[in-house]
Amino acid sequence: SVLTQPGEPEAGAAVFEKRCAACHQFAGRGNPVGLDLAALTDRSLQALLIGILDPNRAVEAKFVSYTAVTSDGLSHTGMIAAETNNSITLAGTDGKSTTLLRRNLDELVSSNKSFMPEGLERDLSATDLANVIAWIQSAGGNEPKTFFGNQPEVIEPARDGGFRLTARNCAVHGPSLVFEVRRGNLASWKSDEDRAVWEIRNPQRRKCRVTIWYSCDANNGGRGEIRIAGRALMLDVTATANRDRYQAIELGSVDLPAGRLEVVLQAHASDERANLNIREVVLAPIR
Repeated sequence: SVLTQPGEPEAGAAVFEKRCAACHQFAGRGNPVGLDLAALTDRSLQALLIGILDPNRAVEAKFVSYTAVTSDGLSHTGMIAAETNNSITLAGTDGKSTTLLRRNLDELVSSNKSFMPEGLERDLSATDLANVIAWIQSAGGNEPKTFFGNQPEVIEPARDGGFRLTARNCAVHGPSLVFEVRRGNLASWKSDEDRAVWEIRNPQRRKCRVTIWYSCDANNGGRGEIRIAGRALMLDVTATANRDRYQAIELGSVDLPAGRLEVVLQAHASDERANLNIREVVLAPIR
């Protein structure tokens, strides 16, 4: 139900202070124990909701929880904040750190799970979740860039039930990505923070085939991913005849739940060959 209800950012800031600030820092609030939320490149509703409800779906090694047992029988649980040849420092959920000498350790065991606990939804209502997500999306410089000819909008389904996500109706984010008005495309994917975000309104659950129209200069190509409703579809393309010759590639299918959804396209800018131009993404219903 969080996907279908609007959130109130001001109320979400209060939820963050009460439930998240002990471990996370964002917009000048909280403690930098876990991930600094300003570093998030995907602040779509689906990605944030999955991160909160299913923190173990994708965990970076530096955010794994450890349990240390000392020679005097005491147990300490936390994330490794620092370590030397002689000691380790564990950061606890209360934001406090404990430094332990290695010579006093009997056991140091990884849980292989995120330091962020599961089950937060037991103490947070759907409204609380919608509000805190709305605040994270609205704060911290998440505003899209502006270009002549580019106008982000909530995209309604076409008569056939599908969606046309064009370079003209997306929100453009990141330091390098630009909308080229003459070509009507998205170009200059040079940073891992570059991304295009579309918001769609899906009245009913449906399954769609995902196709992308792109072009590349000779001897170039590009890789990336499209994230929709919690699923990532990988993009790996080679050169077209030239940058003005577009062609379509089908990436797979996705189940769209009913409600307002975000579609995020993010290129892998670390690829030295990347010279990708995106004109549109088509979500075609599968009957």
